[in-house]
Amino acid sequence: MKKVKKVTQKELLNEKNNLVNEAMKFDLDKLNFDSINIKNPNSVNGEKKSSLYKEKLNKQQRKQTRNKRNKLVNNVIFYAKNKQVKELKETIKEFNSFYKETYLLNDNSINSIASKNSDKDTIEKIAFFFNIVKGMK
Repeated sequence: MKKVKKVTQKELLNEKNNLVNEAMKFDLDKLNFDSINIKNPNSVNGEKKSSLYKEKLNKQQRKQTRNKRNKLVNNVIFYAKNKQVKELKETIKEFNSFYKETYLLNDNSINSIASKNSDKDTIEKIAFFFNIVKGMK
């Protein structure tokens, strides 16, 4: 018969807090930049659907929005890779403002800024980007 160790609520809370604190530690050195295709910060990729946006956008407005999103995503990845923390924080702040103004869903998910028919590179970049953004908070 197994013996059950009695644990107090305080011990459980301390263990939970330690695990949460450990999970929240973020180190740019531990990110694997080799797994993502990083291009010039001004490069762009495509997507199609306006249902992601707060207001109805025409084709040109969607293109401009995608270009701005991609520029910000690429810049964040570029600054993180090069450990330019000041520029990284400024770009994340700029993205957060743009994100809240433009997109319907603001939950830092891939689906909130990329349509389901986006290419694989775009999806990977955005996923990598959100990992960086979440880690810098």
